[in-house]
Amino acid sequence: MTSIVKTKPLYILAAIFTLFVFMSTMASAQTSSRMNPQKAARIDVCFLLDSTGSMADEIDVVKEKIWEIVNDILLGDPRPDVRFSIVTYRDRGDEYIVKTIPFTRDVDRIHADLMQIRATGGGDKREDVNKGFRTAVNNLEWDNRNGVARMIFLIGDAGPHMDYEQTVPYDKTAKIATNKGIQVFSIGCSGIDQREINEFTEIATLTGGQFEFLTYKMDIEQDGERKTLLITGDDASIAEPDMLSSSEWRKGAVELKEEGKVRGTEKSEKIHFKDEVTGEDKETGVSELTNSYATQSMENNLDTVIRRQIQIQAEMQGAKYDDSEMTVKIKETTVIKKRKPWYVRVADWFNGLFD
Repeated sequence: MTSIVKTKPLYILAAIFTLFVFMSTMASAQTSSRMNPQKAARIDVCFLLDSTGSMADEIDVVKEKIWEIVNDILLGDPRPDVRFSIVTYRDRGDEYIVKTIPFTRDVDRIHADLMQIRATGGGDKREDVNKGFRTAVNNLEWDNRNGVARMIFLIGDAGPHMDYEQTVPYDKTAKIATNKGIQVFSIGCSGIDQREINEFTEIATLTGGQFEFLTYKMDIEQDGERKTLLITGDDASIAEPDMLSSSEWRKGAVELKEEGKVRGTEKSEKIHFKDEVTGEDKETGVSELTNSYATQSMENNLDTVIRRQIQIQAEMQGAKYDDSEMTVKIKETTVIKKRKPWYVRVADWFNGLFD
């Protein structure tokens, strides 16, 4: 009997000591969390731009939207650390073949440099994509630390000259890019043909990236109804009235066609539209609008394509975006179970010692 009475105080002392250790550990963990916040996602982004004459509209979109793109990316929690650079290319015989703007975190500087880019030159269908690609991979000072996402956005409407002497073909440069951990996300603009699409796709897939089409939008009239015309590559699609919300077209015509929200068109279909330059009402066949010059007055979704891909890279490194597709899917599929507060759990454990 005496031994039992003496033992109980030992249980109590042990429980108090354990509680003290638990609370100390919790306090230490909270302090450690404050002293060692989650590391920010680190991303290097290079815009590899075809700056020949037919690319005027796409370059204008990058100029206009760069602020919005960067600010949206920096809304991640924790705030990502992103550097940007620009490499523009044309073709042999133009004013220049390649120009390079080094990596910087200074958005003002990138914007100022972008404003100096003029879309001109070119002539034949193909451009010196090979030299532009090789310059971006080899001449920029990429961050080579572990954990950094390295991205090139190849934006163009023409494939590479493969017939030039002393040119390094893109597949060899892609191997170097892969060894450096650089992924290419190639974006095909209006006027790009199927062979060039295959080449842009190969450049991307060789580096673990992917190819995407730009989608161009125009409000039209057909059969007395207001409709939406979308152009992707050399294909056109039409959304019937009230089928799309004001911004839904930015998902791209390919995805919208899979969802059944747009239909393909015949090249001979006639449409009515207002010319943005002259203000005149015009009638034309769809086939006349599926080229790079016709789309220069149309709105496109280049900013959405760029933002989405960079945001995905930031999320893969732990950044959170409240409005991202990934976050929405997680919220839809995850059930958060409520737990008792730590002090209630400790009290339950302490009481259990004497049950």
